[in-house]
Amino acid sequence: MAHVHKYLTTAHEAPAKRQEGRIQEQQQKERWSRPPPKILKINTDGAYLKESNSGGWGFVIRNDCGMVIAAGAGNLGQVSNALHSEAMAMLHAINAAIQMGCHCVIMETDSVQLQSAVNNEDYDLSTLGAIFKDIKFKLRVSFNHVTVVSCPRTCNVVAHCLAAYGTKLGAGISEIWLDECPDFVNDAVAGDLSSIGS
Repeated sequence: MAHVHKYLTTAHEAPAKRQEGRIQEQQQKERWSRPPPKILKINTDGAYLKESNSGGWGFVIRNDCGMVIAAGAGNLGQVSNALHSEAMAMLHAINAAIQMGCHCVIMETDSVQLQSAVNNEDYDLSTLGAIFKDIKFKLRVSFNHVTVVSCPRTCNVVAHCLAAYGTKLGAGISEIWLDECPDFVNDAVAGDLSSIGS
């Protein structure tokens, strides 16, 4: 009887595993996409090093042609977890966008949890609640149009590279580039553009 149960379980699991495989394959094929005309897309990412409870942040702002308007990276020093680093990355990106006078933006992160925390109040009373409230306040008062969306990691490659770079900087050190970016950023951007056509 146990034999039959095992067979039935396996039979039911097979379609689920195939579906999971299709989803993973689809996500692997997904790449960064251009925003609509006159909208800037801001990709953000946080890196978390569990062994040292430290992290880095990175962001890139691109126009509807896929050209980089600005990019940034920095070291976070001590952070409590991966979500903390993701939230700080978005906050740094927002501050840069405000200083640059950006008005209509799409914020894109590969953290579904961060997207949820920014789009509702479920996390406002958590240990990171003050950061989420700060993000939401700045998004509300500083932009004419803003959307916060999540995406697969394959759509967030440039910001991911920048966050990894940020972990290698000294504690509290950050770098911002306007128009001219380091080669590793240009290479990642070129990879995005080649996948969607220039």
